[in-house]
Amino acid sequence: PDKPSAFKIYLNPQSQQPSRAAAVVEESLVRLGFTHAWPTLAETAAQRGPDKDEFVYFSLDLAAHEHARVKVYLRHQDATPAELESALSAARNYIPGDAIEFCQAMAPGQTSFSAKSVITAFSWVEGDNETPSVGTLHLPISNYATDDRAVCDLIDLYFIEHGLPVSKYQSAIRSFATRQLDAGVGMHSYTSLRRERQQRRVGIYLNPELVGLDIQDKY
Repeated sequence: PDKPSAFKIYLNPQSQQPSRAAAVVEESLVRLGFTHAWPTLAETAAQRGPDKDEFVYFSLDLAAHEHARVKVYLRHQDATPAELESALSAARNYIPGDAIEFCQAMAPGQTSFSAKSVITAFSWVEGDNETPSVGTLHLPISNYATDDRAVCDLIDLYFIEHGLPVSKYQSAIRSFATRQLDAGVGMHSYTSLRRERQQRRVGIYLNPELVGLDIQDKY
């Protein structure tokens, strides 16, 4: 509450047409001063080509300071954990093995993500050029789980194994939930992972389910 408001704008690089998205992203990065950023992004993060690695969002922090970010988001169709790992190696905060481990922890046994695509995001700040400083993995966990109790258990285990504050997550879920966790799936929409100063940062995206949920009686 004591922090100043911060704003971000999201733009659609496919607004002209999907086939132009890569060119729009490349030109946008150049115009914003990141003149050598494109090759790393294209050859590593989008190495499978536009049919598989799709540019979907371009965002800007609306701020006039050196930490204001330019971010590019890609949707990876039918990607394997290893392919997501390779894509994230484009960023300077990349730690080998992080993405594969996170995918296996959040979606055990999943060899490819076909039900809903995983998204990666890459950000540049002033002083970056060839390599984005941060890469983030966004996994649509609700599409790979039976119910929110199962999701909660997976997140609990990951937090415990890596010394993350599981009690804060559990407290948030207790405050947020308006139904039994095992009554359906969809309360957890995405989980995300990035490294910040070498430390894991996990994001949990919660869905208020305002439209309603088809809850099945399990008993």
